[in-house]
Amino acid sequence: MNNREKELVIISILGTGERSEVEYRWKDQTSKKTTIFLSALRGWYPEAQIFALATEEAKRQERYVKESVGGPLEFVRISEGRDEGEFSELYRVLVETVPDDARVVFDITHGYRSLPLLVLLALGYLREAKGVRVEHILYGAERAANGGVVPVIDLAPFQGMWDWAHAANRFIDTGDARLFARVMREQVLPGEEDDRFEELAEALESLSHELLANNLVEAGRQAKRLIVALKNVRPSDERPYALLTKRLERQITPMAFEYGVDSEKRIIESLLYIATWYFKHGYVEKSAALLAEWIFLFGKYTHNPPKPLSDNKFGAADLSPELRQAHDDIKGLRNALMHMSIGVIRGKDQETEFPEARVCTKKVLKKLLELARKHGLEVAALL
Repeated sequence: MNNREKELVIISILGTGERSEVEYRWKDQTSKKTTIFLSALRGWYPEAQIFALATEEAKRQERYVKESVGGPLEFVRISEGRDEGEFSELYRVLVETVPDDARVVFDITHGYRSLPLLVLLALGYLREAKGVRVEHILYGAERAANGGVVPVIDLAPFQGMWDWAHAANRFIDTGDARLFARVMREQVLPGEEDDRFEELAEALESLSHELLANNLVEAGRQAKRLIVALKNVRPSDERPYALLTKRLERQITPMAFEYGVDSEKRIIESLLYIATWYFKHGYVEKSAALLAEWIFLFGKYTHNPPKPLSDNKFGAADLSPELRQAHDDIKGLRNALMHMSIGVIRGKDQETEFPEARVCTKKVLKKLLELARKHGLEVAALL
């Protein structure tokens, strides 16, 4: 079902203030003279289902409003939202009133006190919980009237800031950049529509995919690509996502490396950062698996004399006592996590005692971070 086929709902909050008879103008549309903005909306959206949210006092206008607006219109009794209990009641009313996956036009022109803000907050949650799409947040600015014509302002673009923040936090918290890339594609501002944004969206998706697929050589390369893409589209500081791109860059920069181009020190630093990032974001099995491999790279780097990272003859016997102990600690854990405890079902006794994965991994990780810093490696502090 596309957006045009989804049910269109108008939610209007009615107050009790005095109203003048005016014309409302929005885009290239002008309404007939009316005292109620809902009447203009009825003309512009004849197919919409209209719900007028009204307190007990405002509900006394029901007959007058219905006569003015015409057509089907349902009055819904709401509280004044004076405390947490009344806000919860208002939220319940909205949940029961707004259909799943509906397209919503929200009218705050005649709103009562703080009710428009409370309803907007609740609608923001319903976007996630019920798939509601708030297409317009309309305000008839009567104080800006000129010759009896009131301009209508659409405040919906400002909800895009929620989308940017939500998408950036999801990526930073989980490594999943799909939502961020989608918002990037949907909300590119006029005049900025060029290949730079598509490159940024693709770099976000690619880095996310490689991190989740354990392809860290490619993840390091995609992190470098993403940093370049972020700098190429960096907007002016008043744009809503300017701060988010800077935050992303801070998170991604320590991951960036290119095998065959960057120094061995940089590669080792970046991989240890990724292991720490995995752990912090709940990917314990990925962190343990990476640490089990990283120990050998670090062992070669700190060997006297140093061994090339590509030396395939370097084994556990060549590790220092500290690294050998760390490898022993993480190896069994890594194997147990990778087998996903299925050995228990297969009757393998050695897996019946599944280790406390997070505690064990954190212990080894902290030990390796300490060793790395003793040898002059620079690793961002995430723990």
